[in-house]
Amino acid sequence: MRRYKRHRDAASTVFRIGTYYAGSVGVGEEFPEDIQKILDDNVIDVIAPFYKVNGKWYGVPISADLGMMLYYNKDMFIEAGLDPNKPPKTMDELLEYAKKLTQYDAAGKIARSGFAIRYSGAPIGIADKALPFVHAFGGRLYSPDGKTATGFIDGPGTVAGLQFLQDLALKHKVASLELGKPEEQFAAGKAAMIFRESWLVGWLRTNAPTINYGVAPMPEGPAGYPGLSLLFSHSWMVYKYGPHKDIAMDWIRTYLTPERDWDLAQLEGYLPVFKSNMARPEIAERPDWSAIQHIMSHPTGPYYDDPYINEISTVVGTAVQAILQGTDPKEALTKAADDINKLLAKKY
Repeated sequence: MRRYKRHRDAASTVFRIGTYYAGSVGVGEEFPEDIQKILDDNVIDVIAPFYKVNGKWYGVPISADLGMMLYYNKDMFIEAGLDPNKPPKTMDELLEYAKKLTQYDAAGKIARSGFAIRYSGAPIGIADKALPFVHAFGGRLYSPDGKTATGFIDGPGTVAGLQFLQDLALKHKVASLELGKPEEQFAAGKAAMIFRESWLVGWLRTNAPTINYGVAPMPEGPAGYPGLSLLFSHSWMVYKYGPHKDIAMDWIRTYLTPERDWDLAQLEGYLPVFKSNMARPEIAERPDWSAIQHIMSHPTGPYYDDPYINEISTVVGTAVQAILQGTDPKEALTKAADDINKLLAKKY
């Protein structure tokens, strides 16, 4: 019984959430040097910053979350007279393609989105899915030093990016605000293009195995390629105040092997996190391989690790919802800047 309790307590010491909670909020334990070295030596470089605080590892990546990519239906491209081997490379081309791919019913409502956007659900998720538009147009949620949102969330780049997003739905009418989540629209044949992460490859294999689709890097905007853009990424961490942290660290050590990394990736359809596994021939056979290479060879987008990023993301997502319902982007984002400034000023 004592042995069982010790292992149960160790399990309660390991938890899964965004790494900013582990370090910035002060509830996560910094990994010891031997684990730091394993992670430095093995985890692919482009995702490493998302699991560190002040240069030190606090989280073990569960999958190589490389951010969003462009998924597109090749058969719909052919039907619309588009080359299925030439997906849009710019935001302007994305709009041009979406106009050709959108279909309407007899009442003039969208029956198939040319490009499906995230418009409902948790505001945090809505904010996350808006990041590529923000970054492609040169915007940010708040300043690099984390001191102010004014001039950033309501700056010209963010305003332009979210104006483009609003226009997709309300002006050009190529994105439906009624057909459901983007991945569900795509799987049901109700969307020709969406942005989503690499996990969708495994999800589509199970949920929409007959769709003939391609995957490409996200299009560039006026500020260039948006890069790996994440608001949160899941990882295994050790609770700083939990019992038996030594056993928890031993569990982390046991978990950190190429074999377990690959097994988990195969089980979930995710990308592995170890460099050696990313070099396996099976990865090069994935439909998202060219997009993966593009992401890993380009700088990441801004990373937002403020301790109150969940609350900040909720403010951003609420503003995006208002914009998609017709609120002027500058107006909505100016209000958001005031709310975010209050959060940036708070300390744990």
